[in-house]
Amino acid sequence: MIRGHKTFTKEMVLSRYSEEELFKKYCSNFKGIDIPFSSELREDTNPSCRVTMRGGKLKYKDFGTSLPPMDIWDYLQLKYDLDFLSVIEMVATDLSVPINTNLNTVLKKNSESKTKQQILIKSRQWNNEDRVFWYVNY
Repeated sequence: MIRGHKTFTKEMVLSRYSEEELFKKYCSNFKGIDIPFSSELREDTNPSCRVTMRGGKLKYKDFGTSLPPMDIWDYLQLKYDLDFLSVIEMVATDLSVPINTNLNTVLKKNSESKTKQQILIKSRQWNNEDRVFWYVNY
């Protein structure tokens, strides 16, 4: 991690807030799962949006556009015109997600999973090619 720079992951956010809570916070017209509502991304007089469960994840679908279903992160990227990492940082900052809680756990697991490698060295006598190489290159 760069000193002074916060690094968040979506897992850090989702460990504290559900996707439904995030949709309720950031999609002001969202009323509940499978309840139609008007889009706040365009003029929509006829409620044509829904947040539904698809494959175990909540997906936002605006039937008034040709856009594919979006998870909360895709929706926020579109709404705020931000890249993925900026969206994660925005949400984590807005919701005061502590940076150290899960990141230290992830770093600790990564360091524990690394196994020590043994480096074997096979020595040999120098020859004329070695002398020429080292003389020419240094």
